[in-house]
Amino acid sequence: MMNYFTLLKNKASKHKDKLFLRINQQNYSYEDIVSAAKRLGEQIKLEHTIVLIYSDSLLFQITAFFAMMKAGNIPIISHYDLPPAALKKMLMKNQIQYLLSDRKQTLAFIVNDETVENAFLATTSVEIGKSVDPSICMGALSSGSTDVPKVLFRTYESWAEFFPIQNQIFKVDVNSILFLHGSLSFTGNLNAVLSVLYEGGSLIVTDLFQCKTWLKTIQEFQVTTIYLVPAKLKTLNKCMNAPITSVNMIFTGSQLLFSQTAIELKEKFINSSIILYYGTSELNYITYIEYDELIANPLSVGKPFPNVVVSIEDEYIYIDTPYHVDGVELPYTVYDRGYFEKQQLIFLGRKENVMNKGGFKVSCVKVEEEIKKIPKVDNIAVVAYQDDKKGSEMAAFIVANATIDKDYIRSKIKGSLMAIEIPKKFIFIDEIPLNTSGKVDLQKLKALL
Repeated sequence: MMNYFTLLKNKASKHKDKLFLRINQQNYSYEDIVSAAKRLGEQIKLEHTIVLIYSDSLLFQITAFFAMMKAGNIPIISHYDLPPAALKKMLMKNQIQYLLSDRKQTLAFIVNDETVENAFLATTSVEIGKSVDPSICMGALSSGSTDVPKVLFRTYESWAEFFPIQNQIFKVDVNSILFLHGSLSFTGNLNAVLSVLYEGGSLIVTDLFQCKTWLKTIQEFQVTTIYLVPAKLKTLNKCMNAPITSVNMIFTGSQLLFSQTAIELKEKFINSSIILYYGTSELNYITYIEYDELIANPLSVGKPFPNVVVSIEDEYIYIDTPYHVDGVELPYTVYDRGYFEKQQLIFLGRKENVMNKGGFKVSCVKVEEEIKKIPKVDNIAVVAYQDDKKGSEMAAFIVANATIDKDYIRSKIKGSLMAIEIPKKFIFIDEIPLNTSGKVDLQKLKALL
C-alpha cells in the first residue's frame, strides 16, 4: 500500500543528494531523511498501530512520521504544547496505546517504555487500541481552540490525489524552495511539506519566531514560495526594508488576509502572486482567491478548487469533496457561515464569530475589515460575547497608534457600518495574542473581558 515513506523513498532515488529539508540552520538531503527514517522504523515492532509522535523537534517530528509508515504504522504528530492532562484525555478518547518521543517524560499515563534510536516508545494506560481501516496511513490533529484536539484519519490518496491540483495553483514544482514556520502537527504545515515532497522540491522549515532570521534565510536560499498564516505574514512585513525578488508565490489561510497586508506584501515581494485559501482540517482546501480579487472584495475567500463543490444551507457552508478525512458524511459543514456573491464565497466567520443581535446576523469578520481600514490601526480582533443585561455584544481589541481612541474609531466606522454592527467595547492592547498555530487566541481575548 502506498504511503508517504514510499513516496519519500521514490523521490530519494531521483534526488538522492538534493536538499530536502533545512531545519533551523541544518541541511538534510532526501537520502539523509530516508536513512534516518529507515533506522528508526526498523526498530518499531508494531504493525498497523496508531502511534502519537510527541516532540518539539521538527527534525524528530518528520523523521518519526516517515519511520512509523516505514514500519507499517499510523503516525500522528502531536501538538507539543498540550498540557499533560489534555494529552492524556486525547490518548484515552482516541484509544491510542503508543507514544513515541525523543525525550523522557514523567507522565502518569505511561505504563512502560523501551528505548529506540535516540528516543523511547511508550505504552500508555489505554488497554485496547483503536482499530482503523487498512487504507488509513496517517492521522492529524485539529487545530481549534478546544483543549483536547480531535484526531482525524486520512488515506494516502485523500491528500496525494489533490497535490497535482493544489501544486499547480500554488506554483509548487521540482524547483520550488518553500519556506514555512511552526510545528508539523498543524495540518497546513504538514500538507505543505508533503506537497513539496510530491514534486521533489526543497523545504526551509523553522520553529524560531525571528522574522529577521526568516528574511536572511529567504534571501540566502532564494526561496520561491512562502506558506505562512496571515498573522505571521504581517510580522514578516514589518521586518522588511528592501524588496525580495526570488519569491513567486505566497499562499496563506486559516484567517482572512486583510487587504492592506496583501498590498504591503505585493509591494515588497515584487514578483510574487498572492493567494488566500479557505479550508478545514477535516476537508482540505475548499476555495481560493488571488490578489486582485482579494483587494476588490476583502471578505471573499474566492471560488472552489477543482473537484470541490460548495453550497449554502441555512447560511452555513457545506462542502462535497473527495479529499476528506475518514468517517465524514458529505456534504459536510464545520458550521462556518457565508454566502455567494458573483460566484465568490463571502466568508462571514466561524460559528462563534457571527453574532445574532435582535434577529440580525452581525459578522465579526466584516467589522474587523472595516476597522482595519482606519489609518493608525495596526491590528484588530473582534470577539462576540454575552452581556448579562443586553445579550449578544461585540468587543474590538485594537493595536494602534497611541494618538487614537475609541471615539475616533467610532467616528470612522459609523459611515460604513450600521449602528447594530458597531462594537460595544473598544479595548486597546499592545498585541493580539496568537496560539501556537498562529491563529488569534480567542480564549485569551475573552479572558480580558
